[in-house]
Amino acid sequence: MAIAQSPGPRKATTALMTKGSARANAPRPLASPATKWVLIVDDDEHILKSLELLMEVVGNGSKPRVRLAQSGDEAMDLLEAQSFDLIISDYHMGAMDGVEFLSRAQQLEPDVPCVLLSADPGVAEARLRSSPVRNAAFLPKPFEPALLVALVMGALGWSDVHT
Repeated sequence: MAIAQSPGPRKATTALMTKGSARANAPRPLASPATKWVLIVDDDEHILKSLELLMEVVGNGSKPRVRLAQSGDEAMDLLEAQSFDLIISDYHMGAMDGVEFLSRAQQLEPDVPCVLLSADPGVAEARLRSSPVRNAAFLPKPFEPALLVALVMGALGWSDVHT
């Protein structure tokens, strides 16, 4: 499934709070149109670093800026602090799985495109399809790096890969 970036500037400038949240509804910095930000979430540090290195080949004259998180909770803290242009998340991640994380993430950032990765494609893809997560692609592990690069390029609105 291809990811299409929504046209126009981002509409939301403040975080939507979930019930029971003690955090203030403070404005979050929006991603600059020139700088693209990617949030990568995986509980495996080796996978995180591999995906971060893969982002080095993505770009349109410049590579995206990357933030890494090893849990859904850590990623939510990053999302409450800044806006992202794309979220890449693993499915199996301890206390909060990738689908639950992406659902919560889209409460803060409703239009953000997402990619869910999983070595358990049947369960993960079914959960994703039945969830409220929208503007999402599923990529089973192992995957060809070029396929993830193509998904990232499409989500960021870039049309070529540089080396």
